[in-house]
Amino acid sequence: MTELSQLPHVVLYREGGTLCCTWRKLPDTYDRAGADYMKASLETSGYKTIVRLAQAHADIGFPIGWEADLVDHLTDKIVITEHHSFWAMSPERYRSAA
Repeated sequence: MTELSQLPHVVLYREGGTLCCTWRKLPDTYDRAGADYMKASLETSGYKTIVRLAQAHADIGFPIGWEADLVDHLTDKIVITEHHSFWAMSPERYRSAA
């Protein structure tokens, strides 16, 4: 049986702001130590990151939005591909909040 730390991990990172953001995945997989190193490197540059098992990422997919509670699946623009997820808050939502 393989230890979890030796299984392939992916590193996801978020670009953008609270009204529009993209989650991307680094192209390689890493053991847990390598993934933690990449995570620390990205966070030093100001990115929010998530480390997941590669299989869990295949099952779950990308996160959507800046924070889950900001996403309105009915009105916001959401695009999900194999390589990233893009989210933008509907203009009507942030205009009415002002």
